Amino acid sequence: MPRLGDDLANHSPGNTRLLRVNMKTTAHALSEFTQTIADPLNLSPREAKEDYHSLVNRYLRSHSEQCIWLCLEHFDALADAQDVDACGYDLSFLNLYNISQVALLVCSQHPVRTRELYIAGRAVSGSKLEFSIQETLPPLRSDEMESELLRCFFELSNKPDHRKALASAVYHHRKPADFLAFLCPKQLNSAGDTAALRKEIKRWLEEFERESTPRSTIALGK
Repeated sequence: MPRLGDDLANHSPGNTRLLRVNMKTTAHALSEFTQTIADPLNLSPREAKEDYHSLVNRYLRSHSEQCIWLCLEHFDALADAQDVDACGYDLSFLNLYNISQVALLVCSQHPVRTRELYIAGRAVSGSKLEFSIQETLPPLRSDEMESELLRCFFELSNKPDHRKALASAVYHHRKPADFLAFLCPKQLNSAGDTAALRKEIKRWLEEFERESTPRSTIALGK
């Protein structure tokens, strides 16, 4: 999903502002969502409760020639009852696209219509969002994985064995796209041999599992 956002940012028309919001990091507080929208527009919320619609409309009044692409990544985060800001995310939040110059793109791991979103602290069966198009991204092909690894690690261009070892680890992972995104910021020791790289891959696999495993919260009774 982040890679899709990167491609959109690099190919969006000149009169279009791409606003990307990672719902994993903003679901816990609507104020974080609003601030994430405000920062790239060089705006400050006028009051603590100024909502997304007011903020965007204020920007468009002074930039009438502009269009906005609003990209919500990891939209599934609103399906986690324990983390969603019950006071901030109300039913009006789902009316995200009711502005003529705004196009909405939602990225999620599951079809939004089949998820129970937690809005105003309650589960909303399905979604109130009416999407004109819904697309399922196909699984990553092995050649796409190698191309992306070369984009992240240019030094692999003359290390075919290293490249194949990394590509194989991604291809056979249960979450290949997520693991690929996890790998790209890493520092690769291209000077080592393939055996050393395989040890490093094993360490990264373990690190990924630790970071992606949900943490349980135990509430003790009174």
